[in-house]
Amino acid sequence: MILKKLVSRYSLHICFCFAGFYISAVALVYADAESHSFVSVLNSIGVFLASAGAVAALLTLFHVVYSRVEDKEEQEVNYFKYSLFILDRQAMFISMYEDRIAHFQGTDETQRALQLESIKFDDTLCNVISIERCLGLLSSPNAALLSELDRCQRDFKILSHTIARRNQLYINDYQRKVQHHFSPGMAFSQEELEEIVGNSLLPSLVEFTNEVYLQLPKVKGHIVDVHKQLHTEFKRKYPYRKFVESK
Repeated sequence: MILKKLVSRYSLHICFCFAGFYISAVALVYADAESHSFVSVLNSIGVFLASAGAVAALLTLFHVVYSRVEDKEEQEVNYFKYSLFILDRQAMFISMYEDRIAHFQGTDETQRALQLESIKFDDTLCNVISIERCLGLLSSPNAALLSELDRCQRDFKILSHTIARRNQLYINDYQRKVQHHFSPGMAFSQEELEEIVGNSLLPSLVEFTNEVYLQLPKVKGHIVDVHKQLHTEFKRKYPYRKFVESK
């Protein structure tokens, strides 16, 4: 790795050294050839000059091959960094969401389902990590990590759909049906609410609300665990690179 960095950093200087060596050699031969013209001197050292072309060709080939390898590595590292950044954002967003609904954690299930307002989930964080671009993990010592990454992203998407479905039930079904029956100071029993909104709506709203509270810590915990495993794997593969650490 150190040699690789040195070659990459001083490749131009190496080329100038080779060029200076051949120019100096030609100048030295011409200076010693007192009665010969410059063209005849060049002809006499034709093989030597041809070797300069061969060296230049090898250096060019080395530079092209090395540049492609370096570009591929840079692209892979950048996508690894992007993946860790997205996982960190997902875990952070779930933590913020948990904080906003934490005050209903110990409330009665039915009351919690009816009182918890609709809070939009950031679905822009869904499906943003391409599993195809992470297939290199299959060749790592922890090959199962790719499946874990795929599963945690699927779980995040399922969580997003669960919250969206719960919000839809709360706004489009429950609120739309009860808003014409409420008045200041009025309270309904569960039986009266079921009569207003229907027997199936309340159990469904309670079920989806409970599922939200159940999924949030599980999905966040899985994302944090995958983030840590990926960070360990990326540091093993690229020890001289910096990656986002889980908070």
